[in-house]
Amino acid sequence: MELSLLLAKQIASMFLMIFLGFISLKAKLITPKDGKVLSKVAMYVVSPCMILTAFQIEYSSDKLLGLGLAALAAVIVHGVYILLAELLKKPLKLRKIERASLIYSNAGNMIIPLVSAVIGSEWVFYTSAFIAVQTFLMWTHAKSLVQGEKDWSLKSVFLNPNIISICLSLILFICRVKLPDIIASAASSMGNMIGPLCMFVIGMLIAEMNMKTLLSQKRAFLILLGRLIVFPLVTVSIFCFSGLSLLHPEAKQILFIVLLASCSPQASSVTQFAQIYDSEPGYSSIINVVTTLSCIVTMPLIVMVYQLLSGM
Repeated sequence: MELSLLLAKQIASMFLMIFLGFISLKAKLITPKDGKVLSKVAMYVVSPCMILTAFQIEYSSDKLLGLGLAALAAVIVHGVYILLAELLKKPLKLRKIERASLIYSNAGNMIIPLVSAVIGSEWVFYTSAFIAVQTFLMWTHAKSLVQGEKDWSLKSVFLNPNIISICLSLILFICRVKLPDIIASAASSMGNMIGPLCMFVIGMLIAEMNMKTLLSQKRAFLILLGRLIVFPLVTVSIFCFSGLSLLHPEAKQILFIVLLASCSPQASSVTQFAQIYDSEPGYSSIINVVTTLSCIVTMPLIVMVYQLLSGM
């Protein structure tokens, strides 16, 4: 219960950052075009710096095994979500953007500040496994799904700044190489911007929304139910009853981090792909807004269920 309350407080704090973005756009201090620039800065500059900083910890075999468990759990979660979305496609008549919204969470933007605030900055290291798995799938499966055709190459995936950062950071971690203080300090300061910057951009996105249009899209609330409640409860069941929690001394905490990542709102990258490929960008933005606004209630509830079942 205490962990759920702490999570709710941190999410509420992030909502204040969203409110600042909302007010700034409404007051015309900034324009919608500025939001696209800030999104690119967050995705291609701030996020790699954050990942680099997360790996700058003392090496141990336990940490490496824990990272492997986090990666395994992330692969299982995404595999199950892709399968569920495929099985529900015909019965629920799911559109491409709806399937992508059900599968991919906004972990890259929300998970780092949440983990750092709720269970401590030393656990941020394990978030990189989920981010790595999702980044690879985002630029392969998600991109093809939203676009409607396969149009990607391994070269473009591995040239993604986040993938480069993860590979470089992992090499430095395994080789026990510490960055010089000046570089480490700069990377840390840049990386700390990830939460506020992404929440600010989400606030700008909400400010662009027409509330009547928002409320008229009833199917968005169906996707909300799947994205924030049904799919995460499936994740809780897998983590608590599959034996994954027996694979590492700190498995319950590591799986908790993966759960946090998987029960967050729709990935903002899905909306960005929708804009690029003209695949219902307005509807995707609505899903992003309603899932973001609702997660302050759903995420603590999912965490509470996990705590009760796992004994964490």
